[in-house]
Amino acid sequence: MKLTKLTLIFVLMMSVTGIVAAQTSGDVGAKNKQIEAQNAAMQKAVNDGAAAFTNKDYAAAIDIYHKAYSADSTHPTAPILLKNIAAVKLQRGIESFNTGSKTGDESLLTASKADLIDAENTSKNSLTVAKTNNYAPDKLAPIIDVQKQIFSKISSVFFYIGSVNSDNQALQKSADAAKAFLALATPNDPSRSEAEEILAELRSSFNIVPK
Repeated sequence: MKLTKLTLIFVLMMSVTGIVAAQTSGDVGAKNKQIEAQNAAMQKAVNDGAAAFTNKDYAAAIDIYHKAYSADSTHPTAPILLKNIAAVKLQRGIESFNTGSKTGDESLLTASKADLIDAENTSKNSLTVAKTNNYAPDKLAPIIDVQKQIFSKISSVFFYIGSVNSDNQALQKSADAAKAFLALATPNDPSRSEAEEILAELRSSFNIVPK
């Protein structure tokens, strides 16, 4: 049977459509595998970082989280990685402060300040990225909770350092952090009273109020 011109065009169209469909299906399959690999890599980073944190290897935990974030900063897990970095730096900063304040080691107090400031900035970035990714309120809550803890500790640490060293810049940072903490804290938060006492002391003894 001879193929008419119209039949030939129809056959060719069917062939092209079949090829395109096959390529599209293959692309989807490859894309899904890529997504699965990315998700697995992110989950491994979260798990490995948590293990390092539990072992108090804070530098390793930060490195694991940071490398995973740098590898794919647009992944939905990215805000969690940033939150975890902030949490690790918060813990390390607290431990440096506790040891430094007991021993009088100024280098540890300086390291504590640096970690806490980095933790604050990283937690803010985490929240910004999470909102950009349209995180639901229940997923934002852990990030905000870490940020709240950071503000609370900055207020306490910088108040101590500022009081001991007559450092008005540190005292101002303490006041600003206390204000930020109170803005996030619930009425029955057990740390509210400490933040309120710090603000009262800053106002009465140093004439310093939050900006």
